[in-house]
Amino acid sequence: MLPQGIALLLFLTCYTTFALRTLGQTSLASVNGTVTDAAGVVVPGSTVVLVNSATGARRTVATNAEGVYSVLDGSPGRYTLEVAKQGFATYKQTEFTLLVNQTATFNFTLSMGATTQKVNVAAQSDRVEFSTAELGTAISEEQVNDLPLNGRNFTQLLTLAPGMSPANVSQNGGRFWS
Repeated sequence: MLPQGIALLLFLTCYTTFALRTLGQTSLASVNGTVTDAAGVVVPGSTVVLVNSATGARRTVATNAEGVYSVLDGSPGRYTLEVAKQGFATYKQTEFTLLVNQTATFNFTLSMGATTQKVNVAAQSDRVEFSTAELGTAISEEQVNDLPLNGRNFTQLLTLAPGMSPANVSQNGGRFWS
């Protein structure tokens, strides 16, 4: 009976250890931001619609009392974003790409106008991550196929990320002595 209990305890320990490690890994993306008026006052109750360009799937949320919206757990892909509120012009963010584990921030300033008036915003968001302290990059399929990876070592792809440089693993600091 004792060996079975130890085996069960070992199994549960390993299971919870590995399960907790995978919590940090995600393949989803999210969008957030703030909606204000021309005077800088937050606009609560605005309708924010995130539309997947490929599938047409729509996710609708409303801004909270602080004018903040958040659309969580979206799949990576191409999207448009539309913000509307009664008495304000409708704003539409042109198509943008969400990458794996990215949190994109789009802040909107609504102007007074008829509800039939639409304003298209063509500016892209900065590549600076404002919403989280995470660092990361997505490597496209073209980059993977076009790179001459020595021995197909996938860790060489890490040098494509901004701020990364190859590590020197030699014992003598990279100098060869004769």
